[in-house]
Amino acid sequence: MLKIFNNAQIESLKKLVVVGRDQVLIKGLRLKASIGIFPEEYERKQDIQIDLIMDINTLNDMDGYDKSNILRYDHVVADITKLIAESHFELVETLAETIAEACFVYETLEQVDITVLKLEAIEETTSVGVRLQRRPS
Repeated sequence: MLKIFNNAQIESLKKLVVVGRDQVLIKGLRLKASIGIFPEEYERKQDIQIDLIMDINTLNDMDGYDKSNILRYDHVVADITKLIAESHFELVETLAETIAEACFVYETLEQVDITVLKLEAIEETTSVGVRLQRRPS
C-alpha cells in the first residue's frame, strides 16, 4: 500500500506485517445508465450505484516505491463513467462483468468485488442489483 512518510520527529517505527490484501475502495458512485430489457428502459437512463473493493498488489519494498504503480481511483471512476455513458446494458450482471473487465487494465489489481444497484427498479425497495468478485485467470 502507498506509504508516504517523512516525519523526522518519530525516532523509531515498528516494522509492520502485511495481513491480507490492501484494498482501494470506491463507495456510492452514482451515475445515470441506460440499462434494462424493457422498451422504456432503452428510452431513459436510470440511477445506478456502484461500489468497488479492489484488492491490490502489496508493495513490500517501500524504499523502492514507484508512484506509477498505484491504482488511481480517479482513473477508475473516469473509466467507468465513460463506459456507462457510451453503452446500453440489458442486465445489471453484464454491466458488473464489463466493469470488472475494465478494471483489470491496471496491473496492480489482483481482485475486484463489484456491487451494481439499480435504485429505481422496484418501488418497494431502495435498490436491487448484483454483487460479483473477479480476478484474472
